[in-house]
Amino acid sequence: MKIGLFNTAFVGDVALMGRLVDALSLAGHEIVLFSNSAGCSLFQFDSRIKKTVVVRKQGGIGKLKTIFSIAKKIRDEKIDILLMAHQSFSSGCIAILSSVQKTVVFSGASYSQFFFSKVNHAHGIHESDRYLALAHGLVSEEIFRTSQFKLFGNVGLNSFLNAYPDFFDANHGAFFLCAPGSVWNTKRYPARLHADLLRRLLENVPNLRCVLSGGPSDGIIMDEVLAELRRVAPEFLDQSRIVDARACLPLAELIELTRLATFVLTPDSAPLHIASATGTKTFAFFGPTSAKSGFGPLLKDSVVLDHHNIRGLLLPCQPCSKHGHRSCPLGHHKCLSDLPADAVAARMLESLTPFRTQ
Repeated sequence: MKIGLFNTAFVGDVALMGRLVDALSLAGHEIVLFSNSAGCSLFQFDSRIKKTVVVRKQGGIGKLKTIFSIAKKIRDEKIDILLMAHQSFSSGCIAILSSVQKTVVFSGASYSQFFFSKVNHAHGIHESDRYLALAHGLVSEEIFRTSQFKLFGNVGLNSFLNAYPDFFDANHGAFFLCAPGSVWNTKRYPARLHADLLRRLLENVPNLRCVLSGGPSDGIIMDEVLAELRRVAPEFLDQSRIVDARACLPLAELIELTRLATFVLTPDSAPLHIASATGTKTFAFFGPTSAKSGFGPLLKDSVVLDHHNIRGLLLPCQPCSKHGHRSCPLGHHKCLSDLPADAVAARMLESLTPFRTQ
């Protein structure tokens, strides 16, 4: 059966469909992914996906035109069943106009009453499992139970190794990935504290290296972190123990480099979910959002870096959002700015003790 998956949300949300993709693939379905360019690049080297179709939504006066254009792209693929993982008003319009007879949506989606099947958007489970629920009735109970949250990228690491050809030489130590950015400003650990944290980690683990990664929208926070590093720890930049990989680490390569990393340090953002899909230990900052909302790290020895784990008690204002804000609603951002770098480093080093003694 030819099944279309539609999700034009942020890249982290698209990554969280990894278990749904795995279940549909194991059941022998032909999968066509409709997503934005970033979402499609996540699955560019994934043999479970038969085809990726880039769709671009627009705002303003161009919105209606793109809705009709995207619906036509779906019709042209002659999909048997369309699984709508996105719940917005425009996505509902696209689903109706695509004329796919069997469309499965979440019960809270726009125009859900018009579609073939509705799935309850359950609370209290991981978001990857919520997406998996869209496969009910399309896969066996065994596949539904045993499917795994996985992503596959570009194992060649062509762009990264072109920039850093000696990175994996035998005389170099282990490395971790640090992705300080997020679409939502309030999810970012402040640059001054971030730089201090990296300095403390590298000072305490002499054989460890750091790869800084981020997308185009992360330029400001990455520049700020690097500026602070030049101030407090220039020797680590000079010795290439910290490398800036944002210009040479496309998403498909980020997946594979994450798989090879000792751990990932990131806020509640896409690299966190990629790490969950690759089985990589994660240290994840949670400030305005909660790891219990379904977006936390999945690997058991991963560590949530929040006020509860670092200081023993969440702030009264936590969490203030499911997805984060552009700025703190209360104007102080204490959920992350009041997490001292020395305390965060101590918690991380405690968790890394087995690795440090190897």
